[in-house]
Amino acid sequence: MDASREVFNSAYLSYQDSSSGVLFFNTGIYTGDIRRLSPNNWVNIDVINDKYLEPCFLPDSGTAYRYLGKGMCIMKGWKLKPVNPDGRVSIDAPEGFKIIDFDVHTVISSQSQATNAAPIGVVSNTDSQIVLQTQ
Repeated sequence: MDASREVFNSAYLSYQDSSSGVLFFNTGIYTGDIRRLSPNNWVNIDVINDKYLEPCFLPDSGTAYRYLGKGMCIMKGWKLKPVNPDGRVSIDAPEGFKIIDFDVHTVISSQSQATNAAPIGVVSNTDSQIVLQTQ
């Protein structure tokens, strides 16, 4: 199939009905430029062991994430962000994704900092950004 024609610009990989579901299991389907997933039933599409489709479900083509299924993915490593002078730092979801859960830890740079506890609190949160603050 040649999917380079303009007629495929609005094509989806699945039905758009929110009650429909589809499983791609060991399929190895290469879709070329058609990387659109139906926004109405994204969580009803499952991909198991398909190196071409799994990146469609991940931010940044999946380089730092792993697909869990049911429209959820997890970051494979830690991301470091410096604390702002006011003691705040924000966690931002990749574009088009939501934050469901997070872990946060402080990294210290000297022995004297380790003796002073620095509690971390949530200043504000939405499904796309969490703002934290240290004392």
